Amino acid sequence: MEPLQIQTCCCHFGRSRRHSHQTGSKVLYLGAASGTTVSHVADIVGPEGMVYAVEFSHRSGRDLINVAKKRMNVVPIIEDARHPHKYRMLVGMVDVIFADVAQPDQARIVALKRSSVLEKQWTFRHINQS
Repeated sequence: MEPLQIQTCCCHFGRSRRHSHQTGSKVLYLGAASGTTVSHVADIVGPEGMVYAVEFSHRSGRDLINVAKKRMNVVPIIEDARHPHKYRMLVGMVDVIFADVAQPDQARIVALKRSSVLEKQWTFRHINQS
């Protein structure tokens, strides 16, 4: 695993005083790619938690589906994160939205989803990976 992936998981899904990203959490993961980091998040939230993993690329989506076959708490969604109306019926209320989409309007995408799926009011955090 790449160091950035480890850092991302630890930073956003590790236990902290301000946020409750822990066993049993429900996560909407936008930009799931082939599911490498999604699988780590699924391990962190455990069998009581759920990871709704959205990926646009059909090629990466095939890999993501294979990850979901091994982890019953991952729901793979092959759809464009910019169009939440196309997958909203598959996603319940969540505790965390994690966005790793390669789009210039990433903040807008998260803002669109925030009001409709977040269980509580959470602070938006953005990591610039470039």
